[in-house]
Amino acid sequence: CLRSKIEQDYSHAISVKYGQELTGVHWYAEGEGRGASGVWISLRKRQVKARQAQLEKSAGKNAMERPPPSSSIVGAPVTIQAGFLVAADGHRSVVVKNMEKEWGGGSGLWVTDFIDLDARVYKTLRLSLRPQDKAQCGYRVDTGDGLILESLPSSPDSQIAVLLFSPQDRRVRDATTREKARALFAEHLPMIAPW
Repeated sequence: CLRSKIEQDYSHAISVKYGQELTGVHWYAEGEGRGASGVWISLRKRQVKARQAQLEKSAGKNAMERPPPSSSIVGAPVTIQAGFLVAADGHRSVVVKNMEKEWGGGSGLWVTDFIDLDARVYKTLRLSLRPQDKAQCGYRVDTGDGLILESLPSSPDSQIAVLLFSPQDRRVRDATTREKARALFAEHLPMIAPW
């Protein structure tokens, strides 16, 4: 797992932060910060929790039926200094907004938003493997008709999987019960259905 590798081999150079929301970015020139040019990053801790009503409502349901958890900001903001920032924070990017704010206008910086012609949404689910299955391998299945499933090991006998599909795909949207989800997998992903 990438996290284990980072913690084992690169903990002296890389600090992984979990449950954090990026709230601000400021680029500084040499002399403005502590040393060479770089970036100040403001983070706030996010606590993810399912509400009691959600837990009661989803009791006994599989992953395709459960509502998403809620989250709330907890604690004071924290500021970190870094030499550079690799941003992969989505289309509502705090990094891009701050770049436009700090460097917009006559700086030559511009942001282009491309229309997503192949939008995908996803559902996560847990796969329980049989003893004869190779639990330490990742799996990827592309049905060729709009369903893609990718999974990675999460424990010796299970995997976490992501089912990607179009938001308009009624096959997945209509799989609202355990029985309908099993039927969907039996028809379109039979190699995964036993799990």
